[in-house]
Amino acid sequence: MAMRSSTRRDFFTAGAATALAGIAAASFAQPETLSAKGIAKRDTHPDARLIALCDAFIALEAEAHALYGHDHTLEDEPRIQAAHEVIFGRQEPLKDEILSLRATTLDGIRAKARAMVAFDNDFLPKEDTPYWNEAMLFNLVRDLVA
Repeated sequence: MAMRSSTRRDFFTAGAATALAGIAAASFAQPETLSAKGIAKRDTHPDARLIALCDAFIALEAEAHALYGHDHTLEDEPRIQAAHEVIFGRQEPLKDEILSLRATTLDGIRAKARAMVAFDNDFLPKEDTPYWNEAMLFNLVRDLVA
């Protein structure tokens, strides 16, 4: 069997599979204490921090996509690329923390799925894969973000 190189899609397929593996365990999880920066302590949802991080990540991703939402010329590219770098720099710590947090509720799992689809917006249409495990993963993510 020939080995293939890893791609961005492979990274997200593995990440999504890991996130979705938490579905079975989510009902048994204990809520975590939420004292992390940016989340009000009065918020009692077990995945409040994770959901807020995913929402912030999605908002930044929308900002990045909006940079190309108008007619631009080749001369605009350096400005757009610089703006992208700023946005991506703000996303990095969010991505790291999102990946470090375990979703303990279906809301948390859905938030992770929405963040993944926002980042890789062509992730869902690839259901024509010949591999059942990939097709099932795409199907699960589609169901979560619906």
